[in-house]
Amino acid sequence: MDKTFEKLLVEQVSAELGPYGFTYDKKRSGRGTWRFVRSNGPILQMITFDESELHDQVLRVFFETSTDPIGIYGSTLMGEQQEWYSYTDEASFHALLSKLLTLAVEKGLPWYEISARGVPVPPEEINRSLYRDFPHYAEAFVAEHELQGENSVTPQYAAVVEDLIRERQKGREEPDWPFLLGAAAYYAECMRGEAGGDWLWDEDLGKPCLQVRGRYFVEKIYPLFQVAAFWNNPYKKLREHVRRLRALKATDHY
Repeated sequence: MDKTFEKLLVEQVSAELGPYGFTYDKKRSGRGTWRFVRSNGPILQMITFDESELHDQVLRVFFETSTDPIGIYGSTLMGEQQEWYSYTDEASFHALLSKLLTLAVEKGLPWYEISARGVPVPPEEINRSLYRDFPHYAEAFVAEHELQGENSVTPQYAAVVEDLIRERQKGREEPDWPFLLGAAAYYAECMRGEAGGDWLWDEDLGKPCLQVRGRYFVEKIYPLFQVAAFWNNPYKKLREHVRRLRALKATDHY
């Protein structure tokens, strides 16, 4: 990035995010990366702007914390497919920064509160029940939510589970573990039906998992962990796990 644009970025972002406690951290920044940091107790919350190494005059924004380094891209918060945003001159660069800063304030700052919730931990008996008899719980979930016929194993099954979780969550503060047990079982059964795999108990983590083994990959999927994470954080989408698994399967023959 041109030094003029770099200076504009640091100045404009500092001016807009400064009132929220963020300051430019040069030590945590690098070539083509500008990181702004604030402390929330022992946790560092970071907003990073970076430019592409492959394309000129494009920028994106990323949100993370010292306890959630996986973080999230601004485009995901906006529900947009494009990850990068382009500019052509100084005026469009200012406009782009204004757009990304509005995104940071309206979507990014609330995301830090969501991220801080973490993933709820299921009771031991819920984990054991899922491991012992997940086909039974999957069938019960299908019947209870009328997912019969073609809808019982739809290609959009992850989105179906997400919608049901959102509906169930209304008016509830704490996780509904019996419901999440059924949701995890149905989700696991759909993934196994699509990708195959073995249903195992992970001794190291103490939770059930679906292990899918390809020619060139081994993927462990923890359905109860994933539905519980989505319960607390709507950006931890189940469909992203399904998309990853499909991508692994699609390239496994190379």
